[in-house]
Amino acid sequence: MPYSAVVSSGRPAFSLPLASAMVCWAFNFVAIKLAYREVSAPAVGFVRTLATYALMVLFVAARREPLGYPRGEAWRFLWMGFVASGAYMVAFLEGMSRTSPAEASILLSTSPLFVMLLSAWAGFERLRSGTLAGAAVAMTGVAMVAAPTAKTPGHLGGNLLILLSSLVWAWGVLLAKPLSEAHSPQRVLMLSLPGALLAIAPYGWSSTVATDWTSLEPLTLWMVGYVAVFAGGLAFTLFYLGVRQVGPTGAMLHQYAVPPGAALLAWWLLGDPLRPLQLVGMVVTFAGLTWALRSRAAPGEGKEP
Repeated sequence: MPYSAVVSSGRPAFSLPLASAMVCWAFNFVAIKLAYREVSAPAVGFVRTLATYALMVLFVAARREPLGYPRGEAWRFLWMGFVASGAYMVAFLEGMSRTSPAEASILLSTSPLFVMLLSAWAGFERLRSGTLAGAAVAMTGVAMVAAPTAKTPGHLGGNLLILLSSLVWAWGVLLAKPLSEAHSPQRVLMLSLPGALLAIAPYGWSSTVATDWTSLEPLTLWMVGYVAVFAGGLAFTLFYLGVRQVGPTGAMLHQYAVPPGAALLAWWLLGDPLRPLQLVGMVVTFAGLTWALRSRAAPGEGKEP
């Protein structure tokens, strides 16, 4: 997901495609947990990546964009895919197997913060005092959400993996920046996914083959299909359509709806309540992210990544 521009005053504040993508991604956290009842995390990851790749090939072909790699550029796409869709997905799926949907969705919302910090580290922009202060507030909220309790001692490892996946995703965003400037984001995703398979195939191939898909409950099959199709190719397509309407920063603001949506769905469908401290942490995290984002978007200072 590119985060490289600021919403202009002439753009709308709401995007129906983005809102639809957020709904898809909010339920994705619940769908993954339901799928895990019978299917392993590696198998889910492998099937999802293959399905997303197939859908993006069809989408790019329908747009009559080239399906081949630009001369001399293949390694850039493959490396970006290995990081942003391969290593990220492994850390995310393993984290999801060890924590709750609500906690995972909140912790994953830190990706815009990591994009800002890595952009500054790479020299794309200068950190402002407001950005640093907002980052500190956001990480305080993250600590509230991620803190283990006597009832959820095993969640700490999963939460750390989710945070790692958020950091890896942010790194992938920076790798995608020069590619997204020269090509459509849909084509960038399509060309990068074979690189993701370099990480996902060793991770998920044996589990996928070992799974007796014919014996799975219908609900499990529906959830795997949802993760692969709706939360994968369809949601990404909707996301990119929305970015064209409101810009990347506006897309980030839409993403704030995912954690509350995931938490409510997990409470309704899985019986996973949020602790009071985590509810406070959610508010603190979003407040810090908003502060950092607005400081970063202030006109006339620094460069956008």
